[in-house]
Amino acid sequence: MDQFNFNSSSDLAPTMAKFIGSELFGNKKSGFYFQSLTGSNGKMMAAPWLAESLQWGGCIVEPDHQKYFQLRKLYAKRDETKIVHASLSPQKYPKEVKIAVA
Repeated sequence: MDQFNFNSSSDLAPTMAKFIGSELFGNKKSGFYFQSLTGSNGKMMAAPWLAESLQWGGCIVEPDHQKYFQLRKLYAKRDETKIVHASLSPQKYPKEVKIAVA
């Protein structure tokens, strides 16, 4: 399996999505994705490429309320993609965690 360098590529999402779509799933049409990234780091969002290129639908989980509304606008006309304002946590109760990006 190829290794991705998550720090050096400005077009990581299409590269990663192509790998997922073609290498892992043989260009399967109408698949389903579930994506959750802290802060929805745009460089790693494979969902748009999968939706556009292979007609996949899915669910994007976004805990940040501002980014949630941005994604809602972006995906407003794409019924196959649902945006959920939630947090995925191994803790029993929600906990706010601040993440500093260098």
